[in-house]
Amino acid sequence: LRVWARFYEGCRDSDPVAQANLMDSIDEAVIAITPEDRLVESNRRAKALLGLDDGDRGTRLERIDTGGFELEERVREAAENGGKTTFETESNGGRRHFSMRLTPIGERSETVDRFGRLVLIGDITDHKTRET
Repeated sequence: LRVWARFYEGCRDSDPVAQANLMDSIDEAVIAITPEDRLVESNRRAKALLGLDDGDRGTRLERIDTGGFELEERVREAAENGGKTTFETESNGGRRHFSMRLTPIGERSETVDRFGRLVLIGDITDHKTRET
């Protein structure tokens, strides 16, 4: 994950099409956020899962309607728990379980990641169902 973050960091100034292809090649929902929790980029999976669109770029997470995901709260919870959390949501398709991981982009200071963070959200419903 950290290797991917470093690779993404190196691509920040590269071709936007290459960036989009890189982000969309990930099976998980991926969003990049600034240290101030503003949305920078998201992949296709994140757009579908969270209802994001290109108009959300630059918007603080607290102001983005993610259809019950409470994205800002989940990111804060993950940050307080070593960069990881799990949660569940209820939707038309029933109860779904997710894992969230955060990783810094660039150098990390004591209080904030220098360039922001990548947020990866994976659907772990099948795994949780097998546990029960």
